[in-house]
Amino acid sequence: MTQPVLTRGLRELETVLGVELFERGPRGMTPTLYGAPWIEPQPCSRFRAPGSTARDSVQSC
Repeated sequence: MTQPVLTRGLRELETVLGVELFERGPRGMTPTLYGAPWIEPQPCSRFRAPGSTARDSVQSC
């Protein structure tokens, strides 16, 4: 997957969820409160629960 495709996908996901997952700056991206669970090992386990959706996960933050 190329970087533009990944970036576009993240932007679309943020639009659907209605939250910003990452703060973007000249030196890269930093996860927001909503983005951190997507990249940190422990909290991500809740996303794998049966029936769990990205929207459910964001609303529980």
